[in-house]
Amino acid sequence: MDEIEQLKSREDNRLSPEVLRPTVVRTVDDIKIILSDLDPARSVASKDIDIVTLMDVPNGNPNQRYQVTAKTRSKTRREYLIEGMEIVKKTIEISEEEPIVTMVNGIEVKPARMLDRTTMRAWVDNLISHWLGAAREGLLITWKLEDGYQYNYEIYGHKLTRTKIA
Repeated sequence: MDEIEQLKSREDNRLSPEVLRPTVVRTVDDIKIILSDLDPARSVASKDIDIVTLMDVPNGNPNQRYQVTAKTRSKTRREYLIEGMEIVKKTIEISEEEPIVTMVNGIEVKPARMLDRTTMRAWVDNLISHWLGAAREGLLITWKLEDGYQYNYEIYGHKLTRTKIA
């Protein structure tokens, strides 16, 4: 009986194609459901998890065995998104700064400008499109629905706003 329960448990924990499909958003209610998972009040603080294993090192006749430990920190989706948006925010701030002119061999040289923030893509954009079914515009997460409105989510303040699409 134990073996059957173990097999069922293993099957339940297996990734299915359904889990890997990107989120599809069709209505405002879909957005509200997604954003309820990102609510800071509901987000559980991340904790450190200890990973412990034994490692065999072939060193002569008897293998030497060492215990190896590592601490890892699990993160929520909100934490991953905020981490990615922080990188985007810093990049935008740097791109808006006036470049400092320096002298090289008696010639004034300006550093190359950063990418325009509207065309810049970051690793967090893939998470936003897959997890939230949305796109990023600057520091806003946006959904353009067929109801004629664009919904903008500001992740730091956990605020959703609606604007009419022109």
